[in-house]
Amino acid sequence: MHPDPFVVHFRSFLPARARRVLDAGCGAGRNAQYLQQQGLSVFALDRSPAMARKADAVAVHAAVATADRLPLADACIDAAVCTSVLEYANPTVAARAVAELRRVLRPGGLLLLEVAALEGSDVAYPDSTPMVEGSHARLTSELELRSWLGDCRIVELLHVVLREPPSP
Repeated sequence: MHPDPFVVHFRSFLPARARRVLDAGCGAGRNAQYLQQQGLSVFALDRSPAMARKADAVAVHAAVATADRLPLADACIDAAVCTSVLEYANPTVAARAVAELRRVLRPGGLLLLEVAALEGSDVAYPDSTPMVEGSHARLTSELELRSWLGDCRIVELLHVVLREPPSP
């Protein structure tokens, strides 16, 4: 099981003092497992009991919980990752999840958010938010993402274009 390349990149930003990391929406545990192998203490959670069990199977303890209602104290985490999760939530829940992630981060903590967006999306989408074709994912604009983050300092904002390979 390979970790998300963004999580590997994110690891390079973490200072040596960072010890406790949250993986919100851990799925089968690939990112949590990688972070744990990096010597970090990982708290993983997923809303799906089946996914939490899969994460447990790769030696990462995972709790069943949602990112918008984190079962953690304020300022108890050094860093958090939330990859490919928020695009499956409605805008209100996604904003609440980011607020929760910010709440549990210690001052100066780092947060990695990975969301699906339209290329060059710099304006907020209307209530009829476009969905990723063939899925239930909601596209996020950069403006919406920045509104969720509020006064947080953005260290890096990457736009990665994914293209389907040509049909044979």
